Amino acid sequence: MIRSKKLAVLVAGAVAALALGSFAVAGVPDGGGVVHGCYEKETGKLRVSDTATNQPKACTPKEIGLDWNQKGERGPSNAYSASRTYTAVPAQDNYATIVTSTPDLPAGQYVVSAKVVVSATGLNVAPTGVNCALVLSGGNGGTGDHGYGTVSSNASGWVLVTTLSMQIASGDWLANGGKAWVACDGPVALDARNTRITAIQVASLTSS
Repeated sequence: MIRSKKLAVLVAGAVAALALGSFAVAGVPDGGGVVHGCYEKETGKLRVSDTATNQPKACTPKEIGLDWNQKGERGPSNAYSASRTYTAVPAQDNYATIVTSTPDLPAGQYVVSAKVVVSATGLNVAPTGVNCALVLSGGNGGTGDHGYGTVSSNASGWVLVTTLSMQIASGDWLANGGKAWVACDGPVALDARNTRITAIQVASLTSS
């Protein structure tokens, strides 16, 4: 019986502690869904505080008060990607398309980048200049960026391989949505490998 009484007291104490604990954190987040925290300037430690009860203690002079939304806000960006492992580009094809963003990019502002690894097709190709383009096209027209490089080969195969990178800040070109694609051209046949387009939608763009 003594053991049972002790157990009952312990259980009652635990329940009371849980009740007090629940009461103490009931104000985190507050009624507006805001979580209040204290950031210690010297150590970088961050803790949560209930501003209604100051439990745990309110921010001290050594701390900076921080507030954030309980659920958190989704960032202003979405990312879209398209890739192609290999594409054969005929000589003098007047820009053969390597890869296109599919489906179309939604309306918005974007920072779009692309990369493609280009080599000469065949053997004994003299050093030759080639170029690829990253193109954006929407209801308001289009724009592009070019990458230039040199390729060559000897009797054993690849000798000079070039990696071309391009980037565009979309401005208003994709205000109604549209496509991004990579196309390459050269006076000799080319192998385009590991081509990738990455389009990051942003809340705003600032030009300088």
